[in-house]
Amino acid sequence: MLNRSFLCSWADDTFQHFVHKGDQPKRVQSADVIKLLAVICITVFIILGNVFCLFVLNSRRTRRHLPMASRMLMTSLACTDCSMGVFVTSLSAYPAIHGCWPFGDSICMWQAFMLSALFHESTLSLTLIAVDRYMAVSHPLRYQTFVSKRMVIGLIITSWILCFLVYGIIVIGFGLYYYDMVAMNCEPEYSNSEMTTSVLVIFYLFPTVLIVVCYFRLYRAAQAHRQYLQHNGFECVRVRETTASTGHLRATRTLAIVTMGFFVAVTPWTLTQLLMTLTQSPVPELVDFTVTWVAISNSFWNTIIYLVSSTSYRKAACQVLGRARRACGISTCSRRTQRRDYIRRQLQQSQLALCGTAAITDPPQRPDKEEEITELTV
Repeated sequence: MLNRSFLCSWADDTFQHFVHKGDQPKRVQSADVIKLLAVICITVFIILGNVFCLFVLNSRRTRRHLPMASRMLMTSLACTDCSMGVFVTSLSAYPAIHGCWPFGDSICMWQAFMLSALFHESTLSLTLIAVDRYMAVSHPLRYQTFVSKRMVIGLIITSWILCFLVYGIIVIGFGLYYYDMVAMNCEPEYSNSEMTTSVLVIFYLFPTVLIVVCYFRLYRAAQAHRQYLQHNGFECVRVRETTASTGHLRATRTLAIVTMGFFVAVTPWTLTQLLMTLTQSPVPELVDFTVTWVAISNSFWNTIIYLVSSTSYRKAACQVLGRARRACGISTCSRRTQRRDYIRRQLQQSQLALCGTAAITDPPQRPDKEEEITELTV
C-alpha cells in the first residue's frame, strides 16, 4: 500500500488539517531539475521513438516485405515500450520536481502494476522473437508450414495475459506496492523471498536461458553456413546461397543486439530488487535511481538500434518519411547510398544471370525512384 506520508498535502483530504498557512513548499534544488529533465527526455524519446517504429513496421510501403511473424512480434514489443512511456514514466514528472506523489493511491497501484507487467512482457516478446529467428534460420521448411498468423497472434495474446494476470494478483489482489521516493515511481513490493524467486524464474531466468540457447545455436548455424560457402567450389552456389540467407542473418544479428541491450539495461534493476528483498535493506539512493531509470530508458533503445544496425530499416524509414522529406526539402537518404545499393543489385543480378538462374524478382530501379525493400526484416 501507498505510505500516505509520501502524498502531496493537497492530494488527500486526511492531510488537509495538517497544512498551515506558515508551511513552506519544498525548495527545488538543482538535482531535482536534473531528474525532471531526465524524466521528460526519456518519456518523449520513448513515445515518439516507438510511435515512429510502429509506422515503419506497419506502413503499406514496407510491411509486405517483412516476415509476418517478425513484424507482428516487433509490433507487440513496440506497443509494450510505447505503453511504458504513456502509462509509467509520464506520471513521474511531478514527483521529480516536488518530491511527493500527487495522484493518490489508485494511480500509484496502476503505475506499479504497469511498470512490472510491461517490463516482463518485453522479456517474453524478446523470447518469442528469439525462437522465431531460430526456427526461420535453422528449420526454414518446418517454419513455413508450422508458423501461422493465428498462432503468432495467440502467442502474443497469451504473453500479455500471463504478465498482466501475475502482476494483477500481486499488485491489485494482494496490494503489494509502494512509492519509491528516490526512483520517483510506484513499484511492486516483493514481501517475501518465495514470491521474488517465483517471479524471477518465470519472467527472467527461464526466458534468459531460452534466449541464450536460441542465439547460440543461431551463431553456430551462421558459422557452419559461412564455412560451407568458403569450401564450396561453385561461385554460382555461393551467389544463390548468399542472396537467399542474407536477410534472415541480418535480422537475427539486429534482434540479437536488441535482446542484449534489453538485458544489459534490466539486469541491474532486477538484481537490485532481489538484493533488497533478501537483505531487507535499501540500496544507496544513487544506485536506486540509476538502475531504475536505465532500465526504463531501454524502451527507446530499440529504435536507435534498428537505425544503427539495420540498413533495411533505414531504407524503410526513408520511405515512410518520403513525403515529409520532399515537403521540407530534406534529404534523409543520400544519393551516394542509393547509388551504391543500385550498383550492388545490378552486380548480383549479373552474377545470377551468368550462372543461368533467373534475375532477381524485382527489377533494378534507378536510384532517383522510390526503392522497394526486398530484404527488410527489421
